[in-house]
Amino acid sequence: MPGRWRAAWGLLCLLVSPALWSEQLPREYLDQMSHSFRELDYRGEFTYEFGSHMDTLSIVHAVRDGVEKERLLYLNGNPREIVRDGHELSCIHPGDQIMRLGSTIASGPFARSFQGVRDISEYYRFSFGEPTRVAGRWARQIVVKPLDEYRYGFNLYLDQQTGLLLKSVTLSPAGTVLERFQFTRIEIGAEIDDSELQASEVASSHAIHHMLAQSHEGGVSQSVAVAAWLPPGFSLSASSVHSGSEPPVHLSMYTDGFSTLTVVLEPAEPGAQLPDDGQARRGATVAYLRQLALQGKPYLLTVVGEIPLETAQKVAYSVAHSKEKG
Repeated sequence: MPGRWRAAWGLLCLLVSPALWSEQLPREYLDQMSHSFRELDYRGEFTYEFGSHMDTLSIVHAVRDGVEKERLLYLNGNPREIVRDGHELSCIHPGDQIMRLGSTIASGPFARSFQGVRDISEYYRFSFGEPTRVAGRWARQIVVKPLDEYRYGFNLYLDQQTGLLLKSVTLSPAGTVLERFQFTRIEIGAEIDDSELQASEVASSHAIHHMLAQSHEGGVSQSVAVAAWLPPGFSLSASSVHSGSEPPVHLSMYTDGFSTLTVVLEPAEPGAQLPDDGQARRGATVAYLRQLALQGKPYLLTVVGEIPLETAQKVAYSVAHSKEKG
């Protein structure tokens, strides 16, 4: 084979190298995904499935003078809304407030998109799957496999033109489907009127507000509880204080750049009957609850996130000064 043909063949092999396709290019798409969710204007409807349950929601998202504004509206079941204006998050239920603190933190594929994509190749392996159509648009599939047992795997379907996430499937470490998110209708680049981003009049008086203040370099949560163990690669990304309680409820959100978990610390009345340590699951989202005594005062600690139950439990029991049970 002449030298010039050998060189051309070598270049072709390099361009289609599995290593390049499985590591570098998918990560570029994921970075584009994180920007698309934050920077594009769009409206649409999507389904969210977990177990035998399925919710249908509408979403309107816009950027005004560099500030994200978003409204999520549940179209089935009890009327619920989530309105986001910058870092302020309002979770609204116009009837009884059945949304427990902790479940009101933004989760699912939207939480992952908010964090951006760091260098996470130590914790996940990426590859391309087969392209397909979602909501009438061509999408590129990215397969995300965890390299340890502390996090989930994902199949992501990104709009081929904009990188917007159109569908995601969350998988347990054993490969079981835990939840599925998928747009059924989407308008990207739509003109969004300000009125579409406002909560309904009836619901606005029943809002639970959170302020998600982004942490700074070297910053720490103001919570009196600090987890001594986090999954490798996780670090503090945001902290907030629930404005409707006294003393305040502290929330700290941690991320590895792709998956998230939130630690919720709620003060308890001295002498009050506290619930037993326990767990709950909703699709890929788990919550682990335990009692704590910090600085001589009783607290309830909840770890919520799209993580395996064993990971949430290990984080919860790494917090110092646990309350001993008789």
